[in-house]
Amino acid sequence: MSGVFSRSLSSFSILGWVKLDGDGGNKGALLSLYEGSVPRVYARFLGSSRKPSFYTDPPGGVEGATAASTALSPGVWHHLAYVYDGVSKKIYIDGIENVSVAAPGLSFSLDSFEIGRSEKNSLNVLRGFLDEVRVYGRALTPEEVRERYNDLL
Repeated sequence: MSGVFSRSLSSFSILGWVKLDGDGGNKGALLSLYEGSVPRVYARFLGSSRKPSFYTDPPGGVEGATAASTALSPGVWHHLAYVYDGVSKKIYIDGIENVSVAAPGLSFSLDSFEIGRSEKNSLNVLRGFLDEVRVYGRALTPEEVRERYNDLL
């Protein structure tokens, strides 16, 4: 699924449920955000490692990827949250913060998105299932992430 919008964000949250297939070749994304054809934010997975990854490439900034330390179990539903609060990028797995990396002062101009695919490439499609994908124009607190996870159990 893809869509078009126009938004400038200096903090945001991306949440959703994912169940990856067990083949280990996953390069898809929960959500990909773009400025024109340029990828700016990916809430995606690192291929055979099945680790969630939070990629950012702000206009005029330095790109960077942050990977979770935990791989997702194939065939099992997991709740993921990717949160940027203006100071750091965080990945939560099943309501618990898994990794946090300093990334102060990033801002993104965004105009389109894709759910389940990354890099606008038909080879990078999620292998598995997604549900309840949500985007917030602010950083959710750790308590709010846990609430969203518990609300949808």
